[in-house]
Amino acid sequence: MRFSGPRGPTFTLAEGTDPTGNRYVVKARRYRNGLAAVRNRGDGNQDLGPETRAVIPLRGPMAPILPSGTIGAVVSTVSLRNGEGVLLLGGR
Repeated sequence: MRFSGPRGPTFTLAEGTDPTGNRYVVKARRYRNGLAAVRNRGDGNQDLGPETRAVIPLRGPMAPILPSGTIGAVVSTVSLRNGEGVLLLGGR
């Protein structure tokens, strides 16, 4: 399976407040065989540490593409900290 071919515009996957009180918005875009999502850093004063992680539900089971380039186990949520993104395979 290849991650390619954008399908549609960027959309809001999730929004809320993380455990440290930072408001967040996770933007995503569908691709032919997956999804790209990013939680942009809110402002320059917001911490990037692990305590800012928020659990984001996915709209179906997907497998993350790990930093090593391998495909991880199928998940139904992802945990994104401030300023982090993820590539996922699967889903429609």
